[in-house]
Amino acid sequence: MKLISLSERVNQCWEKSDKDRFQLKHPYFKEFDLIKKYNDFLNTDLLSNYFVEDKEYHYLNRFVPCTIEGFVLDKPFNPAYMDKEDDMCNPHALEMIRSWDNYQNRLSKVMFEGFEFEKIDKMHSTVHLKMDSFKYCVFHYNVVNEWFLSMGTNIISDIIKLELTLTPYGAKISGL
Repeated sequence: MKLISLSERVNQCWEKSDKDRFQLKHPYFKEFDLIKKYNDFLNTDLLSNYFVEDKEYHYLNRFVPCTIEGFVLDKPFNPAYMDKEDDMCNPHALEMIRSWDNYQNRLSKVMFEGFEFEKIDKMHSTVHLKMDSFKYCVFHYNVVNEWFLSMGTNIISDIIKLELTLTPYGAKISGL
């Protein structure tokens, strides 16, 4: 028998159990569902967009808040700091509130903590993991190639070595 990865073995077990799914009443079947969900999460392509509640998110949104087109969002002014009487008369107040709400929505769908966006120049940007004394670049952008992975990886399980911390949303999506 050929040696296979844990992911392949979980998939094999899942396919086999899927046939008998309605006949099995084993108490650990729910846990197996969670293992399968986590396995699927680990095998997700880092360069594929994802859907949550029928809304599409750019793959960079796993790391930093961004638009569906992949434009990283700057943190806008928090409208909670607006002077209610003076600033609410400002014609841009509603736009500031919308901008803040959109940013918070995108931020709530980030899956991994500790990543930052840095614009290097007009042609280059990075999304990197800020570690204790250095930055570990995960995505690099140049105008010609657009975003690409700066390391030789393309699925989430390949970045386990970075010992990333999942956000509460990331834990929910991963099945943990």
